[in-house]
Amino acid sequence: MKIIVDRIEEDYLVVELPDGKYKNINKNRYPDAKEGDIIDTKLNKIIDNSKRKKLIQDKFNKLFK
Repeated sequence: MKIIVDRIEEDYLVVELPDGKYKNINKNRYPDAKEGDIIDTKLNKIIDNSKRKKLIQDKFNKLFK
């Protein structure tokens, strides 16, 4: 299952689940996670989403040109 880090609150990652619900996960489980990161819970790792972030940033920049 892939989850998205919505925000970080103290010792918890608030993540969005595939069904749109939110859940708190202890930050120690994924200490390097940042807001917007995608975590693959089956592989138990943060997915490299730099291409996705760049694509979104490019689209955002085009909107305001």
